[in-house]
Amino acid sequence: GKDEQKLMDDLLETMYHANGICLAAIQIGIPKRIIVMDIAKKEDERKREEEAREKAVDALRLVQIPNPETVANYYPHQLSGGMRQRVLIAIAISCRPQILIADEPTTALDVTIQAQIMHLLHNLCKELDTALLLITHDLGLVAEYCDRVYVMYAGQIVEEAEIFKLFKSPKHPYTEALLSCALMSDRRTKNFKTIKGRPPGRDKLPPGCRFHPRCTKTISSCSSTIPSMVNLGNESQARCLLYEEKK
Repeated sequence: GKDEQKLMDDLLETMYHANGICLAAIQIGIPKRIIVMDIAKKEDERKREEEAREKAVDALRLVQIPNPETVANYYPHQLSGGMRQRVLIAIAISCRPQILIADEPTTALDVTIQAQIMHLLHNLCKELDTALLLITHDLGLVAEYCDRVYVMYAGQIVEEAEIFKLFKSPKHPYTEALLSCALMSDRRTKNFKTIKGRPPGRDKLPPGCRFHPRCTKTISSCSSTIPSMVNLGNESQARCLLYEEKK
């Protein structure tokens, strides 16, 4: 309700002013106003209008938008999907954050624009020495751009590992099932694999392990015991009772 929205607004305001974390959400996050106004606000509301405009134009130029002086006066509906996503990135990097959170940054973009946006994000984070937290369901993006992966299921982290170790030897049954469903260029198949059942709703979480109703490796305790994260060595962890029993 309103209290939750106020908490989120207060959190975002704190994050922006802390100059430590910024968000690059999907395209619908751009307010319905002139582009330059939104970038300028994130930079510093107290700066003079001319200086704020100059910084906004510089931010648009940094994300490789053509004619940034002109685009700064546009409204979001005048831009393509890819251009709107670049503007969101410009807003996010305008305060030079230490961490950039990109939540599904390629949603609703065609394949060519997806590649351009991810290449831009990757290069900008290297140039600005900014950490990138990528939230995505696209395993291809994970494999290409991530160093470390946290796999989530039903609101919980179920596995953590370095990227190559996770793809080569997944430990949690959900991670295994997820990777087995993915189409790989080095793997031919006639039958597409799926994970049986559906993810639980937030108000209907099963007892014990949240994945056990869909898991093919369940043991008797899975339906009643809540698993903890188990350190598997090599900076890897998994939330599974199979590993707790081996300890």
